[in-house]
Amino acid sequence: MSDKLYRRTHPCTVFSHLKISAILILIPVVQEILYTPQNLLEIISTLSANTLYAIALIIFSIYSYRFHLYRTTYDAIEIKKGLLIKQYYCVPYDRIYTINIYKNIFSLPLGAHKLSFDTPSGSSRHYDISAYFSTELSRQTEKRIEGNNAPMYNYKSKYLYMLLMSAFWSNPATGLLFAAPFISRLGDVLGYEIRNTVLNTMNEFRQILSFNISPIAATIANILVLGWAIALTLQFLRYAGFESYVIGDYIAVRRGILSKSITYTRRDRLAAVTINQSLFMWLLGLYSSGVFMIGSGKLKGDRGLIIAAEKKDKIGYLVKQFAALNDDDSNSLRPKTNTIYSYICLPLWIIIVITALLITADSFSVINEFFRVLMVFALIPLIWWTLFRLFARSRSFAAVNDECVIMCSYDRLTLKKYIIPKDKVQYVSISQSIFQKRKNTCSVRVYMFFEKRACHIVKHIDADRAREMFGFAANGGKK
Repeated sequence: MSDKLYRRTHPCTVFSHLKISAILILIPVVQEILYTPQNLLEIISTLSANTLYAIALIIFSIYSYRFHLYRTTYDAIEIKKGLLIKQYYCVPYDRIYTINIYKNIFSLPLGAHKLSFDTPSGSSRHYDISAYFSTELSRQTEKRIEGNNAPMYNYKSKYLYMLLMSAFWSNPATGLLFAAPFISRLGDVLGYEIRNTVLNTMNEFRQILSFNISPIAATIANILVLGWAIALTLQFLRYAGFESYVIGDYIAVRRGILSKSITYTRRDRLAAVTINQSLFMWLLGLYSSGVFMIGSGKLKGDRGLIIAAEKKDKIGYLVKQFAALNDDDSNSLRPKTNTIYSYICLPLWIIIVITALLITADSFSVINEFFRVLMVFALIPLIWWTLFRLFARSRSFAAVNDECVIMCSYDRLTLKKYIIPKDKVQYVSISQSIFQKRKNTCSVRVYMFFEKRACHIVKHIDADRAREMFGFAANGGKK
């Protein structure tokens, strides 16, 4: 087949190839950190080697882009790529489950959008097709999906809700990792005088916050607050402007301020719908909802979010309209009343051990002030973890109706309610440990159709009733 029929992807694809080589690029960076040249000859040789290495990676990325070709036909998109090993892909449109169009602040002025397409046969980590294409192809893709259809069941998140959700989703460690390279080199870049000014300002800020608090505790608190503030900003920029709607055969999700993305998922091929609530969200009376869908597992951390933050009375209506699934859970099976300890035993025993160490800290010379403060800070999330387990236990259940299996239980620090169509259930596993056998309880796992080994588990429910309830799995979905 002649390459004249094909077109090159957008030149921004070069950056995608460079991103693939990111680990290789880290080699000279690590060398720069760990190795300090001692004389002029060593400086010249190190600089020359690193420069040649970087040039080689750039040349490889440019030539990889030159051989990255595509064309669209009436019923498929075709890709040819490869510098040393030639590869050819042909993906029919009706086999594409998820389409993501990403518009960032760097590629948009250059007239490029990043398009990603995924099918059930794809990798669990990478899209089948992902590259920068012209805005023309992006518009064609949107037009092909949306056509002349008008959006139905439109949902748009309030900015206040998104700010609250970003505050609770934000992980201080994420913010610190993002800021660490800039903080570590701040003094070298700004110079000695400016560095001292910044440090003095931070010391004054610490003194304001650390009234009657030990210096170590104040320092740790300030670091966590800084990381949380950075992570909050990143989350808000990513999710602000969140809206979703049903259009034609697809659920469309738009979000972002500086960098925007549009994700289309086939409505008729959902593996499951989730309704999520953390303990913080419970205090605010807010819920979020997402879809399990081929391709949604690659969306960073949100599992195909379709409703970001909404009140209970509205989210139930929206989920029914978006997914058209029966969420009747009247025939439900809940954990037994004598299983509270089973839910909280792990965080409870960790709290007991740390508390005992703090009480007897004076007897152990190896436990200095720094480790005492760390243990005190560790108690806060552990207590929160215990409270969440109690909250999750009171709301956990398993249910089966004529169309769906409904599983509600905790996943890490989030309560998740899965609504799974019966034809998407792959198999059901019922297990019973020696401790559960004494109380005649069990754990039920329901595995669903997804790109990864995805399942949801409800623990410590009545074993006899669980076997009866999930008997449909043994006869092809008929009970």
